[in-house]
Amino acid sequence: MSSACPHVNVQQILEPLGFAAQYTLLLQSRYRLQDRKPNNILELCQKLPIPQCLDCHAIDSKARLHCCLKCVHFTCYTHLNNHHQLQTHHIYLALNHLQVYCAKCKDYVYHPQIDLVLDQERKRITFAVGQLMDPMTQQQFHQWIATPSEQLMIQNQSTVKPCAGVRGLRNMGATCFMNTILQTMLHNPMLRAHFLMDRHNPKNCAFHGSNCMACELDALFQSFHSDQKEPYCPTSFLYTMWISQKHLAGYSQQDAHEFFISVLNEIHTKCAGTNINCQCIIHKTFGGVLLSQIRCQACGAVSSALDPTLDISIDINSAARTQSFDPEKKTISLFDCFKGYTMPEPLHQYACKNCHQVNQTTKQLSFKSLPPVLSIQLKRFEHSQTASVKIDTQVTVPMEIDLTPYNSSSIRHDSVESNPMYHYSLFGLVQHEGQIDTGHYRAYCKHRNQWYVFDDDIVSQVHENVITRVNGYMSFYIRSNSEYLPTAIV
Repeated sequence: MSSACPHVNVQQILEPLGFAAQYTLLLQSRYRLQDRKPNNILELCQKLPIPQCLDCHAIDSKARLHCCLKCVHFTCYTHLNNHHQLQTHHIYLALNHLQVYCAKCKDYVYHPQIDLVLDQERKRITFAVGQLMDPMTQQQFHQWIATPSEQLMIQNQSTVKPCAGVRGLRNMGATCFMNTILQTMLHNPMLRAHFLMDRHNPKNCAFHGSNCMACELDALFQSFHSDQKEPYCPTSFLYTMWISQKHLAGYSQQDAHEFFISVLNEIHTKCAGTNINCQCIIHKTFGGVLLSQIRCQACGAVSSALDPTLDISIDINSAARTQSFDPEKKTISLFDCFKGYTMPEPLHQYACKNCHQVNQTTKQLSFKSLPPVLSIQLKRFEHSQTASVKIDTQVTVPMEIDLTPYNSSSIRHDSVESNPMYHYSLFGLVQHEGQIDTGHYRAYCKHRNQWYVFDDDIVSQVHENVITRVNGYMSFYIRSNSEYLPTAIV
């Protein structure tokens, strides 16, 4: 996604953008309202024409329909370039995910004013449809947005429980790997907002009572934000994990990252997650897309593939491929790891499918889109047929990170202009100490602008300077412009 598109006159497209967004949102609402009593909005929705590509007449979601913001022409993604070349119109709105697309840049465009218009239309249509879905809403409630003075009053005059959310977890026999991941989830602002807002109610869960990990996580949030302060024993969560993830059962030490991925997949399944455009809390929080490109240096052919991902696993040794790497230094930075991760890598014994030349191709990874919460694993454990070893290289983890240089648009256009969508702040860190089979895990989490170290049932307050010296295994960042910033949620 590009933020520096020179082809978009934002002021000229705001009005047609608003109309196109209204059309799309009302069209999506017609199915929710079809069982309701006749009303003005339902009649309007029913009169709306079903969009279809005017070239191939495709109407399904797989066609990725776009609407031209110049002449209101509907086209699928396959035929979009035909309309662009014929009419020289280049700005379109993607109907399936409401993003503005530039045909000249061949990329989706980010701009604060565009996002503001789309967000306003979403809120307006959602509120109107919500009133029709629940008539009591119209009679008893109205939409309220706190003014700056009201926000200041709430902040200054509210009483906050001093220790709510900070609580240790008892070790039940080599379960420190589980305790550290649970602490990072409990201090994840987006997960916390989701579960404390009762967005997953066990009473309404179809899997409640049948080992639902989402219900177990909801119970953990409720316990951590209660008046109880003594360490919590997550026996029910451990039992549910053993039943649902057989390979993690038993009292032997497990890998924290493997457990993390297993929990995400299990909650995704129990939240009625789908494989395409999933809207479950896991994909809304952690879901991103990697772009993998294989480029032939001989003929210039490029083969691209998109890879949905819930986390980023980085080889520490990849930092050695960067120009700034100094083998005499005992420490490297997370930036060095990202540089190495996104650098072109030669593919040996690989034949180009276009010109059939061998050893002339490179593979490069970049971030097509990044999630609100970024989970990063540093590959510290290497396994071979003869032995398994741990890489103890010190990697400095910054409090703030800008990943703009590593997104697909910046790499393609060789752009250095910073994009606020790629600015992240650290809120969680998992550390592994010791050897590969006999080590111990600790978690460092940020709560109300203060850092704490969670060593199973022992919780201690630490200074921010300590965090930058921790040799981490997993890092958790949240987008800096997110409305769920750790310092804003109490």
